[in-house]
Amino acid sequence: MQQSDEEIEEGKSTPEVLRRFIGQYKEHIQDTAAYVESRNWGRQIKEEDFSVLQKEHNIEWNLMSNLKERLTYFIKEAEGNLDKAFAINFIKLLRDLLEGYITRCNIYMKLNKWSEIEDNDDYMDVQITFQDGLLKNINVLRKELGKVNLDEAKESKKIPIHGDKKVPFLMQEIIEKKFPKQFST
Repeated sequence: MQQSDEEIEEGKSTPEVLRRFIGQYKEHIQDTAAYVESRNWGRQIKEEDFSVLQKEHNIEWNLMSNLKERLTYFIKEAEGNLDKAFAINFIKLLRDLLEGYITRCNIYMKLNKWSEIEDNDDYMDVQITFQDGLLKNINVLRKELGKVNLDEAKESKKIPIHGDKKVPFLMQEIIEKKFPKQFST
């Protein structure tokens, strides 16, 4: 029986449910990463190539928008499990793809400065509108990525092992598996 978003919404966000949630989107995320890697709209272009580039960008933005929604949803539902390795790895994967989009936008705008377009006010207007959209998309993603602080999640659950010494973060999941009763919440 495949678990769905509804199960998480019912407040059953245990590590197992969250892992199934990640599994549901794994193939989609891999396809998104492959698509993004195979395209490069973040390049200098000629006016006659703009419509193709704009289509490539729009497809990528739709994919990134979906990933942003998955990230938002996951962070909300995984609140008590954000320090777990599986959650951190999933968040990093999504974050890296979203940050890659932001980088591509910045490269595009640096290589295609609307202010340097001469003798073509129509194309300048198209570029201004397009680049304004890129900036809005960047702001949407940065706002969401600003909510993700993996360093804070790592520090939020330090497990004492002897006196005041703590288990290193990278060993935390192993220790939790070995001694589940001591770490159940």
